[in-house]
Amino acid sequence: MRNGPPSEVLPVLPEPDGFLADKSLELDSSFRELFEFAPVAYHEIDAAGTLRRVNHTECRMLGYTAAEMIGKPVWEFVATDQREQCQQAIRRRVASEELLTAFECDFLRRDGGYLILEIYDSLIHNRSGETTGIRSVMLDVTDRRLAEQLLANEVTERERLTVALRRSKEEAEKANRAKSEFLSRMSHELRTPLNAILGFAQLLEMGVLDRDKRESVAQILKAGQHLLGLINEVLEISRIEAGRLSISPEAVMISSAVQEVVDLLNPIAARRSILVRDEIPRSPRRYVMADQQRLKQVLLNVISNAIKYNCDAGTVAISSEEIDGKRLRLKVRDTGSGLNLDQKDKLFTPFERLGAETTGVEGTGLGLALSKRLIEIMKGSIGVENNPDRGATFWIELPLVQDPVAELQTTLAETSVVAPPTPQQRERIVLYVEDNLSNITLIEHIMVQRPHVKLVAAMQGRLGLDLAREHRPDLILLDLHLPDISGEEVLQGVRQIAEMRNTPVIVISADATRGRIERLLSMGVVDYLSKPLDIKRFLQLLDCTLSEMDNPK
Repeated sequence: MRNGPPSEVLPVLPEPDGFLADKSLELDSSFRELFEFAPVAYHEIDAAGTLRRVNHTECRMLGYTAAEMIGKPVWEFVATDQREQCQQAIRRRVASEELLTAFECDFLRRDGGYLILEIYDSLIHNRSGETTGIRSVMLDVTDRRLAEQLLANEVTERERLTVALRRSKEEAEKANRAKSEFLSRMSHELRTPLNAILGFAQLLEMGVLDRDKRESVAQILKAGQHLLGLINEVLEISRIEAGRLSISPEAVMISSAVQEVVDLLNPIAARRSILVRDEIPRSPRRYVMADQQRLKQVLLNVISNAIKYNCDAGTVAISSEEIDGKRLRLKVRDTGSGLNLDQKDKLFTPFERLGAETTGVEGTGLGLALSKRLIEIMKGSIGVENNPDRGATFWIELPLVQDPVAELQTTLAETSVVAPPTPQQRERIVLYVEDNLSNITLIEHIMVQRPHVKLVAAMQGRLGLDLAREHRPDLILLDLHLPDISGEEVLQGVRQIAEMRNTPVIVISADATRGRIERLLSMGVVDYLSKPLDIKRFLQLLDCTLSEMDNPK
């Protein structure tokens, strides 16, 4: 028996002397119809718990006839594990030892099922006031209780899944931390002995050696450089998988990036008389959203592969086309032997070298796997297809973005942002440490609106520190992702220069994560501007920062 919801104690109704069974009680027809077909189950028991009257509704609920029920103890129709509790409850209620509050009980059906009935009792008394039995009105709450149980189970399961998810997340974070620590340690442990190997080999090479020894030293250096490349690429892929590789996506002029890479690789191509044709149009200038350094890394890998796997006196053609005006596809076409179906399937798999082990072509087998991961992080895609005639074409797709300089000119045409000259203004030096030439060009165009500002640019962090010591700039604009050292290291280096401890620094970065912004602001930067740059806000901040120097409080 279950305790049900609290209920008002029902009134005790008088009953004539004696207690009559259903068949011996004369009922008028209207009362009998109401009794038999009421929407609730109804029965009466005597003081010993024996059924004396039961309506048609209860018989239909349980699957018995009235004749099969009347004369039997009511607990015979109750679930086995609740019969003892039922008997005790009847005894206490007849003895007035228990309040007549509503309760629940499981009743057995004839077909073996059960019903959960919510029961409301009232006592039956004779004319002398003696308790002669109990009348019970019962509601079927089976469906409601099962629904509540299912809901409770669902909530419990959801809570279990939440706990499991939290534990999985904690374990994953713990594993990532352990992986990061392992990578850091491995980087140190592998590079330290390799530094000695390559260092002493180079010293030997510089000495006086006979031909055989010089060839041996050359082999040591060659193997050492190969191993160094392998270590670098393995660690790079591991950083990506561990989520430790951060990128700085910004507008990159594709023609400029390709030209830089081609200039680096032309001497290598010339050794085999391979012609590298840069067919990227210089006008109009097209920009893609990418991390400049990572994009160059991918281009170096793809174009150098096109040279390595080409035939002597072959050709490498680099072209581009727009896809739906939203993406730019860069294509690198070679005149080599092409790829068979098996090689294409394994192309971007780590340590697969496309049969280079039989051709003598050097490589680690990681370059394309790393390139694919880098391009995907930059929301791009990479693939390959065989040419109809000979060779293969690798393609890279990246999102197209607006020309930042053209966007600046539009903004300047729409709004007047030229600051009026003031008598107090003097020439100010602003140092901009940024490795993206397009971004430097953008700031140069902006500074045209401020004739009293002289812009000094540095494309490396260490060069930026050198220029800071030389020019003592009034303001430093700082990117965070630089090719040699990080922007945070540049900031720390500036603060170590005695004369520049209070020089204002404004960070301009494509990394707009809240944690990075809060950390840089806590390090004392004036503000943190995210790319693409809000030109109006930048000019206001520039004017405000420089005017505070002219009019110190």
